[in-house]
Amino acid sequence: MACCRALETPKDLTCQVCFDSFQQPTQLFVCGHIFCKVCVEGATKCPTCRSQIDYTKPATELIQRAVELLPVVCRSCAWRGTRAGSHSHRCETNNTQTLYSQYPRVSDEELYARATNKSTGSIFQEPGAVQGIPLCQTNLSPNTPASKGNHAKLF
Repeated sequence: MACCRALETPKDLTCQVCFDSFQQPTQLFVCGHIFCKVCVEGATKCPTCRSQIDYTKPATELIQRAVELLPVVCRSCAWRGTRAGSHSHRCETNNTQTLYSQYPRVSDEELYARATNKSTGSIFQEPGAVQGIPLCQTNLSPNTPASKGNHAKLF
């Protein structure tokens, strides 16, 4: 289920603590309110009506089945199904590759140049920008030989 999200969750199947569809729905014995198991673990009062919690039980089988029949969609591929079916869904898309494919690769030298820029007050600078060396007042761009470790030879 980690790769899938509910398309739309009816209010009756939404936890009022985490505002997501129930995960292991648990009913409070004293007032009948239902929450995710982890959302009320350790709680002493009902998050909705503030009644003293003395006992919890799994929600009715009807609620559990309704949660398992919620329509879900995979966050990484086009798969759609029910929450019950999502437990066996194996996405062929590499989540890490999908996440980082939108960011351009940056060389170590460019990353260092961006991180050491102090003139703008930001730790980042635009690629190809001229960077001033405070000690000798030399302006270097990332493409000059001195910016690639040869600057020390000037002294």
